[in-house]
Formats: sequence, C-alpha cells, structure tokens
Amino acid sequence: MNILTKNSTTVISRKEIPNVITVILNSEHIIEVKWSEALTEIEKEHLINLTTIIKELGHGKKMLVYIDTYNFMAITSEAREYAATKEASQYTLANAVLVDALPKKILFNFYMKINKPVVQTKGFSTKESAMNWLKEWQF
Repeated sequence: MNILTKNSTTVISRKEIPNVITVILNSEHIIEVKWSEALTEIEKEHLINLTTIIKELGHGKKMLVYIDTYNFMAITSEAREYAATKEASQYTLANAVLVDALPKKILFNFYMKINKPVVQTKGFSTKESAMNWLKEWQF
C-alpha cells in the first residue's frame, strides 16, 4: 500500500500512465483522475485504460470519481461515445468533473448534451464542492 499525504486526504494507491493520466485512490475512497497536460486529445483507448485502473484501485466495486482536466483538452467522438456506455461506467457510481474555466465548461456542456453519461455526472467550479457532492453518495 502506497500512502502519501496530499492536503487533508491521504493517497492510498496511485497508478499512472506517463503523459496521459494519473489516478489515485484517496483515504475517503474517492478516485481522483488527473489528465496530463501533455495529452492533447482523449481517445477511446485512454478511457478503456481508465476503466481498468478504476476497477483495480476499487477492487471491482463501483467508485466515486473526481475528474480534473486542463484548458483546451479535446476528446474524440469515439471516446465520447464510449464514455457514455455501461461498459465505461461499470465501476463508477458517480462522476464529479472540475469545470473551473470557460474552455472546460464548454467541453463539459457539449459532452453532456451529445453523449449523456450512464451514471450521475455533474460539473463543479471547485474541487472542494465536487468532493463534497461525491461524499453525499457514500453509504
């Protein structure tokens, strides 16, 4: 078990695909996803890998997921379609997405209208509000 302190939570486990994504399981049993700024476009393969990582970190259980992106990040139509499937969300209970800048809000709103997610997904302007919302889903 890899334990690192980060703000008020502890990192229990961490997986990384260099220049693509970093995923951690924190002490509140929330998966935190951070896309790399080196990645210009999210592809279906990236999301398949993310689903596998969530499964591994959550030991096959449905997890709460916080997603942080960066400005001007793109996603392929194939990846958007995959993200809205049961397969992509089979280990996800709810998604909270940080949309703290106009480019992120535009991308998020487009995604929500075109390829509606299978699981509850909501955008937030701060990480704190996103994490608080996810904690409401815990039982």
